[in-house]
Amino acid sequence: MKFSRYVLLGMTAMVAGLLWFSHSEAAAPAISDDAFKSLLNDDVKAVNKALDALNADAKAASKKGADRAVVSSAMTIAFAAQAKITGGADDAKFATIRDAAIKVASATKKKDFKSATEAAKNLDYGVKPDPKADTKPVKLVDALGKDGLTVDETMQQFKKPVGFGVGAEEEIKANSKKLVADPTRATAIATRVLALAEYSKVHNDGKTGAKLAEWQKFNSEMEAAANELIKAASSKNNTDIQAAFKKIDGRCTACHNVFKN
Repeated sequence: MKFSRYVLLGMTAMVAGLLWFSHSEAAAPAISDDAFKSLLNDDVKAVNKALDALNADAKAASKKGADRAVVSSAMTIAFAAQAKITGGADDAKFATIRDAAIKVASATKKKDFKSATEAAKNLDYGVKPDPKADTKPVKLVDALGKDGLTVDETMQQFKKPVGFGVGAEEEIKANSKKLVADPTRATAIATRVLALAEYSKVHNDGKTGAKLAEWQKFNSEMEAAANELIKAASSKNNTDIQAAFKKIDGRCTACHNVFKN
């Protein structure tokens, strides 16, 4: 079976089951409303498409990764929504979206696709804020309980839409060769990579040995490159934007060369 290199990025860490690496969850840089909407639009489409398939035929859809796609996109939304909670007037709205995304992911992992579909209705930029929404930061890596996210779930969003992903891998590769993303889109993609980096701060029980340090190094470098992309996009420097895309793509390739299986 041929795997995407973004999936292969984490396969070694699955040998004995994943545990969250002890770390202080990084605060994501604030992103513009337009960038958030761009990311939200992609992931809501992916979530709804996958949930429709799961509600129609759960067994067949799961085989194609629909359940993993829901979890992946929902937790990406949760990450981006939390990044939008900055002490502003819309904090309750973004907390509402974040909490709904976590509910979608949690219900999907429990195979409760009906509840996930209901919760997904609140994955809307125009959602009415829940007056009870807590705007304090949530430790997202722990939000789904002891099982957390698997590597397959985390990486599913990078697959093509035919695999219920959002095609993030192709976008990164394409923009590393020829820049087509505008600054808003570049920021949305960078935020997606930051979510991946945050959720990939994992390790197993030590069977990777010395490679654990390499795992962490690659992940940190990918995270740094994504932050560079956000900075370049904010200054609308096309040369720097493309350079950051190349760096992200290069870090994923380098990691794949080490973690092949």
